[in-house]
Amino acid sequence: FGGVASLFTNTNARLAQYQQLMKTITKSLDDEDIVGELRERVVSYLDYLWQYKRGCTGKVLFTDLPLGLRSQVAYTTLCDMFNLIPAFQELPAPITRSISLVAQPNLYLRNQVILRPGQSVSSIYVIARGEVHVRDRNKKVYAALSVGDFFGEAGMLLSLRTDASFVAVSACDIYVIKRHDIE
Repeated sequence: FGGVASLFTNTNARLAQYQQLMKTITKSLDDEDIVGELRERVVSYLDYLWQYKRGCTGKVLFTDLPLGLRSQVAYTTLCDMFNLIPAFQELPAPITRSISLVAQPNLYLRNQVILRPGQSVSSIYVIARGEVHVRDRNKKVYAALSVGDFFGEAGMLLSLRTDASFVAVSACDIYVIKRHDIE
């Protein structure tokens, strides 16, 4: 029973810590007169972190690891997704490990635009969680992308502009790999 009691105590302590953080953030938002959409995005982001990551991002947890170990953790986390990308399938493991180190996790909140029509694309986006709609210039949805899907690869390789917009339908964890990081 001691283990279960300890689990509940730790969970309650984390919840109290989160509630205190939210009070502090809310006061800071009030003090700085931050209202509307920006306020909602900040609160939404913190709620997301609490809900899915228990208050911290994986990047923060692993930053103090030695480079070799950090590389292995990053590769292990991303290798299944990388295997879905044709351009990465034939790469040797050491190169894929290096790419996994520069893949930046980004959170896009519901209805946040990831790419706009006409925007230059120099990155590939790999969806780890959530759903993204691809819309034409008239905002008509013509594709829905989800976990394991990716976009931006043609623009990244050929320096193209996108004709579509890419919009997060839900909170999305997306890994972004920038061309200049892998050249």
